Amino acid sequence: MVALLADDSTAADGWSLSFRLAPGLAGDFRAVDTEMLRLNALAISTDSFSDRFVLGLVFRGGIAWRLPKS
Repeated sequence: MVALLADDSTAADGWSLSFRLAPGLAGDFRAVDTEMLRLNALAISTDSFSDRFVLGLVFRGGIAWRLPKS
């Protein structure tokens, strides 16, 4: 996770954003499919309005594509 817009002062000072990319290969327990690639992304955004109220949003998505056979 990469923290963007992070604020180290008090808890009620604004938005915080974290972002993660996760590339990988497709497969199962028997074998890995080296011709199929995937990329997943996750973003988490939070805002602390007070010490007792925090609003958070989560965004996620992914894409997969098959490589040409060699």
